[in-house]
Formats: sequence, C-alpha cells, structure tokens
Amino acid sequence: MIIKENIVRNQIWIEETAFARRLQYNIQKRHWLAHGKYLGMFEDLIQSIIDHLLDKTEQALDKTFKLAPQDFNQEIGSVIDEQARQCLRKLK
Repeated sequence: MIIKENIVRNQIWIEETAFARRLQYNIQKRHWLAHGKYLGMFEDLIQSIIDHLLDKTEQALDKTFKLAPQDFNQEIGSVIDEQARQCLRKLK
C-alpha cells in the first residue's frame, strides 16, 4: 500500500512538473487573446480563462514542491520554479 501510494504521488509530481516546465516556452498573452477573438469569444471571457489557468498553475507549482521526494535537488527545482513563474507573470 505504501509503495503504491508513493508511486502515485511521484507520478503526480512528475506530471505537474512537466506541465510547469512546458509553460516556459512560447507563451504570450496576445496570442491567446487574438486566438480567442478569432473564435468569437469576448475578451473578458478569454481573460477569465487565462486567470483561472494562472491560478491553477501556481497551485500546481506550489503542490509539486511540497510533494517532491526528500532526495529532490532543490537547487534545480528552484530554477525550474522561477522560470515557470516568470512565464506566468508575462500572462498577467
């Protein structure tokens, strides 16, 4: 039971970390706003979706570090975390 729980926890951690790392690349707010308008969405709706995703992503980053294994390299994690948060700030 404990082994299974650790496997599940590590898988969640890996998936959330991978998601956070993907945020580092090519994310620009103007792209999402323009694409939403192209699809016929109102800018307020697009912005609320972006805000929701930002909130959830920040929560995932926070949770990832809380669930990281004891032997996780905190120095590397800090670099990944800061780069992901820099990208998030661009979307605000």
